[in-house]
Amino acid sequence: MMTTETPPNVCLKCRKLLDRASHPEAEPEPGDLSICIECGHVMVFDDGLRFRAPTPEESMRIATDERVRQMRANIQQRQRAMRARYN
Repeated sequence: MMTTETPPNVCLKCRKLLDRASHPEAEPEPGDLSICIECGHVMVFDDGLRFRAPTPEESMRIATDERVRQMRANIQQRQRAMRARYN
């Protein structure tokens, strides 16, 4: 897994500060997706590797991407485990 420092960004949904991106094979590029590790919100890197909301066309592709669904499910499972552990 390759982890790359990115310009500091905040999740567009939960406002978590994010400054790294991980991918099995490559560094992030404009147009790549980013999934918030805190809440699972899906965003897109712009030309400066800042987050932006997906376009309607990108949103349609995201909704049917099995890899994105699995990553979001993993994040949600981690959140449930953390809540159970600390409640």
